[in-house]
Amino acid sequence: MAFLFRNKKWFIILAIIIVVLLLSGKDKNNVVSNNTEVPKYSSEPPQQLAKNIPKPRGNRLLGMGVSEGGVGFDKAFALAQGVGVKVIELPTFWDDTEPEFRQYIGGWLPIADQFYSKADIKLAISLNPIDTNNLRLPKDLKNKSFNDPEVIERYKAFVDFVAKQLLNSDVSYVAIGNEIDIYLGSSDKRWEEYTEFFAAVAPYVKEKFPSAVIGSKISYEGIIKLNDKVRRLNNYANVVLTTYYPFKQGGFIVRDPNTVHEDFKRIVDLYPDKKIYFAEIGYPSGSLNGSSETKQADFIKETFAAWDTYVDKITLFNFQWLHDQSPETVSAWQQYYGLKDKGFASYLGTLDLRTYDGKDKQAFVVLGEEVKKRGW
Repeated sequence: MAFLFRNKKWFIILAIIIVVLLLSGKDKNNVVSNNTEVPKYSSEPPQQLAKNIPKPRGNRLLGMGVSEGGVGFDKAFALAQGVGVKVIELPTFWDDTEPEFRQYIGGWLPIADQFYSKADIKLAISLNPIDTNNLRLPKDLKNKSFNDPEVIERYKAFVDFVAKQLLNSDVSYVAIGNEIDIYLGSSDKRWEEYTEFFAAVAPYVKEKFPSAVIGSKISYEGIIKLNDKVRRLNNYANVVLTTYYPFKQGGFIVRDPNTVHEDFKRIVDLYPDKKIYFAEIGYPSGSLNGSSETKQADFIKETFAAWDTYVDKITLFNFQWLHDQSPETVSAWQQYYGLKDKGFASYLGTLDLRTYDGKDKQAFVVLGEEVKKRGW
């Protein structure tokens, strides 16, 4: 699931951008007991990983949430570029952008347009009427259904405004909503309304961002468990956008890193005719999540090995995040998502590849090694 900090705190563009911290969480309705027994983990590479021969990068893209931690944006951005990051996501919330009826705020979008285009970075745009378990419609539309003609027309106007702020940008993909399955749940009515909305607005989004692929970000668990509902929506998309954080059922305890091979095969088998973008992918290192730095580093190795297997099907990995979050940021995210669970807090605070104060975790070192093997 995706964590997007709604008060425009995702990243800082040089010293002048507001921090817009984007995060992606997993099933926020799940709560893990602090007494969960975690089995011992062996870092011995499985046969599948040991036999893997890295394949050249080709057209694959690497993205990252450039959280700056305590080192500042300039250094954080340079570190991301150093491991081959070419995609940065801009989470854009409809209600923040249109706080009053047809009155729009560009905020950091024009600055991002100038900065990232000059840095040869592609943008991924999330235009969010839904953000995980939160509805982000403008206040005068809150009580309307998604397939209401007024909601559809107003969303097109929102898209038009955002597109005009990004005239210089190379946009890789546009997501119409972030982890929409968390909000829509299992309700047939909600899915029908949102699918009708998506079918109506997706062609307009494509018109405004002609070089981008268009989809809706849906958690991996949602794609698997709500397959019929998700497939009906994805019939109108030209890409499968998913967020992937491999937790055990019912909480925030991680599964072993080598489970990625089975998981990747499952989603590829579901969508043989569409490209798949892992719009968010990550693995916490916290002990409360049954994890460690070693386990997180092994996850990086396993994901690249699995990516090699499906190099023609999977186009993008967007890793979350670069630097660990501060306790204050984690607390704010917990309040936003409405979860006080310690396992959830650990997940939010240790998902990153480096520590808050700028020390490499094993995972960041391994990431550098894996991209180098493939020619990034």
